[in-house]
Amino acid sequence: MAYVIGAANTLADLRTAIINACAANGWTSAGDVVYKGGCYARLQVVSGSLQVLGGTGIDGSNNLTGAGPYVCRIADFSSPAQLTFPLTYFIHVNTDPDEVYVVVNYSTTYYQHLSFGKSAVPT
Repeated sequence: MAYVIGAANTLADLRTAIINACAANGWTSAGDVVYKGGCYARLQVVSGSLQVLGGTGIDGSNNLTGAGPYVCRIADFSSPAQLTFPLTYFIHVNTDPDEVYVVVNYSTTYYQHLSFGKSAVPT
């Protein structure tokens, strides 16, 4: 399992750190989408949040296809504490199964997390 720790001054910086950690560990980056082993995830900064949306593929323009119904996000909530920068991030990139876990710490005592990947749990 790869582990990356760092600081981000914006959500765009956090997005870049996640994409770089994925790319350094066998994921492919195409536009806003990272993918590996049949797992596709679009990472975008939208309205004060970093949003991740899973899907089943990408089209010829690197747009996510087969998108799920909901996004996972790290967001600037007004309560209990607004997201402050710089924030510290912890990124774990697992293989077999391919999973990415991101935890952010800000204002000393507040945490948020998001994750994406391909579960090894049988269906």
